[in-house]
Amino acid sequence: MRYGTYKSIYNEESVPAVRQETRSTNKVNGSGSNRSVNSITVLNRIGMFKISLILLMIISGFTLVNQVFASSEKSPQQERKVVVESGDSLWGIAQEYKPSNMRTVVYMQAIREHNHLNVSGLQAGQVISVPIYEE
Repeated sequence: MRYGTYKSIYNEESVPAVRQETRSTNKVNGSGSNRSVNSITVLNRIGMFKISLILLMIISGFTLVNQVFASSEKSPQQERKVVVESGDSLWGIAQEYKPSNMRTVVYMQAIREHNHLNVSGLQAGQVISVPIYEE
């Protein structure tokens, strides 16, 4: 910067000496620094590969667990239409049609969800779908 307004804090005489030292150091250590940079890059790539592999294993593990628990829940195979008669209750219908290995309360909830019922009050003549599960 010969024509600028910037004034260096260094003496003009010491600057070329520093530049020459830097150049000679680069020549001596040039190949060594490239090797160290390359080895660091290789180590970073190996580390990133290991981290990616671990993350992949964790995600696949969660997916596998999710599939196991999702498949353990029974879904209805078919449904049966039931006409509600006078005096029928959701509890009575659930006891009559539920599988032997299922609790009545759970089956009542399944009937409510299947028919989109908010309350348990049924009216005579109402047709509801009762899910049928395999035992």
